[in-house]
Amino acid sequence: MTVEQGKKTFVLKGIGVSPGVVIGKVYRFDPLDAQVSFYKLNDDSLIPHEVERFRNALKESTRQLVELQENLKKTKVTEPLYIIDVHVLLLSDKRFINRTIKYIRRLGVNAEWALRMTLDHYKQIFEGVEDVYISGRISDVQYVVQRVLRNLSGEKHETVWDVGYDGVVIVSHDLSPADTAQMKLDKIVGFATDSGGRTSHTAIPSAIIHGAEHIGLYRTEFLYIYRDDLPSEEDHFNNYRQVVTEKNLSWATIRTFDLGGDKFTKYQKKDKELNPQMGLRAIRFCLKEIEIFKTQLRAIWRVSALGRVKILFPMISGIEEIREAKRLMEETRRELLEEGVTIADRMEIGAMIEVPAAAVIADQLAREVDYFSIGTNDLIQYALAIDRSNERVTYLYEPLHPAVLRLIKTVVDQAHHANIRAAMCGEMAGDPLCCLILLGMQLDELSMNHLAIPRIKRILQQSTLSESRELLKKAMSFNNALEVRAYVQNYMKR
Repeated sequence: MTVEQGKKTFVLKGIGVSPGVVIGKVYRFDPLDAQVSFYKLNDDSLIPHEVERFRNALKESTRQLVELQENLKKTKVTEPLYIIDVHVLLLSDKRFINRTIKYIRRLGVNAEWALRMTLDHYKQIFEGVEDVYISGRISDVQYVVQRVLRNLSGEKHETVWDVGYDGVVIVSHDLSPADTAQMKLDKIVGFATDSGGRTSHTAIPSAIIHGAEHIGLYRTEFLYIYRDDLPSEEDHFNNYRQVVTEKNLSWATIRTFDLGGDKFTKYQKKDKELNPQMGLRAIRFCLKEIEIFKTQLRAIWRVSALGRVKILFPMISGIEEIREAKRLMEETRRELLEEGVTIADRMEIGAMIEVPAAAVIADQLAREVDYFSIGTNDLIQYALAIDRSNERVTYLYEPLHPAVLRLIKTVVDQAHHANIRAAMCGEMAGDPLCCLILLGMQLDELSMNHLAIPRIKRILQQSTLSESRELLKKAMSFNNALEVRAYVQNYMKR
């Protein structure tokens, strides 16, 4: 995010939840922080009035949330409803209410002051909990408190519906599911928050609302980036648990960290490599830094007891890598069992096919794993010998290149010959132009950015396997990418 102040430009970096680039006018959304006055009650006779003010604010806050729920039920945006239920329950919690009233009566302070003291009390409790997921739920208490504070002040509660112009980027400290559910998508092009992340209520961006049934690839390297120390086993476990226990998702594929290349942690020494994309990264880095790798593997095994989990190893280029990764998986499994830790009986293991060498020996790799996940972003880059971040050669990045299509078909065919599944993860999987081509190859799963899901589903639902096979057969008869693209474009337009 770029911010201009006078002649200076400031670039703010964060964790991307959705891909792409948007440009728009900043709209600072401040739904929670009301200007609150704190004061002592000069006369004890004012205490009943202050208690009544507090109770009325609770009732109004509950009314607002119930009204929001009713409005949401009229739309297809139903996922935030259970979170709003939590907020409604908090507003009726006796301990929450009685503690605030106690502060009003014993300390002789106004309702706003008493309510802030209650929030501070809960903050101390939550901060003392080591479980990151549980401690993170203080945000729900904060949301409820701030809503009540705004109603105590008598101010109109701001909502994202109030944006009066198009093409805005919402900037806020945080956005609750209730806030994001109210966004008018025709006016808002994106949002940036101080808190939250890939596993926040908002991220999980939203994916379910757009039709995601599973997590086809959960990236884990963001746990290492922008921090001074290495994430602990508990950091990993608490993070993965939020995804695995999501009731609306059947299963999740956790990819072991893909560090190196253009992704570095503060822990890593930035040894300059002439070509980092083909250097010490992904599974190569993991097998060199075994203890760091085992920390992650232990956490993945532990979370496997809470839901259906698959593991995926990135940038596999040979049999020896997948076998060594499996050996370490088995080693950590035995360690955990000896410690009396509950884990799943087994876990599906996948190899990411993004190096041409892996595609060539797909028949051998298929005997070692339960499924393939074809990473098209890197596979295309490596197969065509182009750096897609280099503007001079980006025109050569072509998913429909005959060589790319042959590589993908080889991988899918070898997977099915070995009776394992073939999935695809990458921009190609969510490209409407490539959709029927991939259907014709009979890929079993497509993992894509959540924003692409509705369109891809619609195309697949209106297509047949026989017509997609015919399209694939014709596309693969051409000998250059321009001919393939022209034919497929014309076909898809029709």
